[in-house]
Formats: sequence, structure tokens, C-alpha cells
Amino acid sequence: MSESILVKSGGGADLDVVTAIAADIVAPKVSVDKDGEPIIGTIIDRGNWNSSDLVAGASVTIPSGKHGGSGKVTAKSLASQTACTATDGYVYSGKTYWKDGALRTGGMAVNSILSFSAAAYDGKRILLKWQNPYAATGKPFSGVMITYGTSGYPNAGGTLIYQGAGSNTTSGGWSQAIVTMPSYETTYYFSCRAYATCSAGTMYGGFYNANAKTYKELWLTYTSSGSYTIPTGYTKFDAFAVGGGGGTLHSGSNTVGQSCNGAAGGKTGTIRNVAVTSGNVINIVVGAGQVQAYRDNKGGTSSISLGGTTLLTAEGGGGQYTNDWYMAKGGSGGGGGASTSSYPYAGNGGADGNNGYGSGSSSHTQSLNAQGGQGSTTSAWGNPSGTLYGGGGGGGVHGGIPSPGAGGAGGGGAGGGHSYNGGNGSANTGGGGGGGGGHSKTTSTSSNGGSGIVLLHVY
Repeated sequence: MSESILVKSGGGADLDVVTAIAADIVAPKVSVDKDGEPIIGTIIDRGNWNSSDLVAGASVTIPSGKHGGSGKVTAKSLASQTACTATDGYVYSGKTYWKDGALRTGGMAVNSILSFSAAAYDGKRILLKWQNPYAATGKPFSGVMITYGTSGYPNAGGTLIYQGAGSNTTSGGWSQAIVTMPSYETTYYFSCRAYATCSAGTMYGGFYNANAKTYKELWLTYTSSGSYTIPTGYTKFDAFAVGGGGGTLHSGSNTVGQSCNGAAGGKTGTIRNVAVTSGNVINIVVGAGQVQAYRDNKGGTSSISLGGTTLLTAEGGGGQYTNDWYMAKGGSGGGGGASTSSYPYAGNGGADGNNGYGSGSSSHTQSLNAQGGQGSTTSAWGNPSGTLYGGGGGGGVHGGIPSPGAGGAGGGGAGGGHSYNGGNGSANTGGGGGGGGGHSKTTSTSSNGGSGIVLLHVY
């Protein structure tokens, strides 16, 4: 039997070491597999692959295949991606933004007002005035914000009293606002700054400061009848009125030896918090003091009226005629006359709404009369420390009796000595006249009441 021996050629390839497959070979190159069979490559030859559409924040996938080594991935220019119409003036000052490839800083700020002032207007009102800024691109302006304090300029603190554009929005024009403050005769410190509203919120400008003092409350005294017109800025008033004091008359046709009691002072009255508006007219009547007197006659009535409606009356004090037992009534009662040596001290006139004193054996204030006073204080505005009005007249005396009564505090006239007139009530106090002294049948003594008064408090 024959035997064949295969001898490998010395120049042949060793196919056992082939591991490449089609996916490892660039198309359309041909190679052989380990079995010697031809295979065509499937790797795509990309050459120098390039990409130039990459934008900020995006990514690109490099395709598989063979690359030549000189390809590039190029992003779009920043300028092409940051084109915008905004300018620095439209971006809030200090904030940054990109424009045409450059990082920029905004310059938009509130357009500042050009001046600011404050001045008393009337009552508790202050006139605040400012000049608007001239319109400019990148400098918005919506109006002003004004705050106040009483101990210094508040700037960003204090109490807001006004916000808005005022009376005039014209570029560069003068604008104003009138504000009502809490108190009279008070210095207020104002801080004013421009502001602008936008989508980002509210922006503020720098501060301008000014101060002003409100006017005083009005305290008015009327010693005769008249009227008063409420000025602008005042909304209420109080009033205090005193009627005229009573007078006395000791007729010479009466029995010798009699003396006269003192007359009563005018009554008082107070009203408060009456609402008014500018231009309202208050009519004031001041009661006259009674000239001499007969029983049941009185001093004149003082009154306050508004728009035809009487709001307050204060009746006059009652007069006193000779030394009868009748005691005149009013604000404060009159003192009793002294006609006998058993009671040589004529009574003092009453004060502060009290009755007068009767004649006494040992003093002018030994005993109170049973009537005469209004029973409440006659001090101004009802204030215990206020000025007294409507004092009663002191009692008169006769013959050798040495002690006529003193007039009551609040304008009451003193009693008269023998054959002398009593003292008149003081003008514009509503004080009652003092009782006349005793005399002969042919001599009369008398006294006049003091005129009334009206006080107004306008605020």
C-alpha cells in the first residue's frame, strides 16, 4: 500500500491565526477568514468627518467607522446664539447678561426726581412737592414713595404717608400731594425716593429729605357776638359759652336799712367734637350783662349755632332786687346781704357752680344758701384747672355793718357798703353784680352783671 505525505509549502500563510471578520475591515476591502474564504469589510470609511452645528448645552454623537484624523467638532459661535435686542439700559443695574457673544452688565436704574420740598398747608395738612425726572431710556419712573418720622429723617424706615405719581406726570414737571398728619404744631421729617415697577419687582432710587411743621390748633375768644368761617384743613370744633351775669337794684322807695343780695353769675356750657367742613359758618352770640335788675330778669344768653341749628346755649345769671328772700339762680349763686347786727357778715358770692353764702354772725362763708349755683363746674371747658367764669356777686350791707361780701371767683362783683353801689361783674366773665348797700328811702343802689364770653377750639 502506498502512503501520501503532504508537505506544507514554506511560503504559505498561517490561516489559523486569522481572527478578523467583516466588521473589522474597512469597506470595500477584501480579506480571507481563517478558512481561507474571502470576506468583504463592512467598516465605513468616514474620512475627515466634521460637525459644525453644535450649540451651547448640546452634544453630538460621533458616528462609527474609520476617521481620517483631521475631522473637527465645531460649536456655533456664541454671538450667533446670544443675539438679542436688549441693551444695558434695559437690564437691572449690576445684573449681567450675554449679548452678541459678550458678557455685559446692566445699567438700568430708577430715574431720580430733581427736587423735593415740604411746607405747612393748613391745619394738620402738609404740602409735599417734587420735580419729576426727565424721561430717559433705561431710567424708568413710576412715582415717589414718601415716609415720615418725628425724630429725624427716616429714609427707608418711618411711616409711609404717600405713594404715587402726584398731580402731574409730565416729564420734568412739578407734581405734588397734600397729606394729613396726626398732630398739630409738630415738626415732621419726610424722606422721598423715586420708584419704578417692573416684572422683576420694584426698584428704588436715592432719598431726598425735607421737613415741615403743622399749624397750631385754633383757640379763639369771642367777647362780643360775631361769626367764624371754618378754614380749609380743619374738621371739628369745641365750644365753651358763658351767659351774661345778673345785675342788682336796691330801690330807694323801700324801707331804710335793707341791703341787697348779690346777683348770680352766668351759666356755662360746653360742646365737643362737632364735625364741620371748610366754609361752614359758626354764629356766635355773647350774652350781655344785666343792667340793674328786677326779680326774674337775667343776663343775656350766649349761644352757638351752625347752619341755622342752635348747638349750645348758656343762660344769663338771675338778677337780684332788694333784700327779699328770693335767691337768684345762675352759674354760681350770689351772696346774701347783711341787714342786722346779729348777722353782720354779708355772704360771699358763690364760685365754680356752687351756691352763694348767706349772711353770717362770724364770717362771710358761714353757711351756704339753699340755691343759686348750677351744680357743676364753671371752669373753662369743664377743666378743673381752667379759668373760672360765672362767679356770683357778694352781698351788700347797711348802716354801721362793716363787712360786705366778696364777689365769687370768676368775675363776681363785691357787695356794696352802706349807701354804695355793689361792684359790677367783670366784663366777659359772666360774673354777677354785687348787692347794693342799704340807704335812705330816696337813694337807690345797683350793680351790673358782667358780659358773657364764648371760646372756640377749632381743629
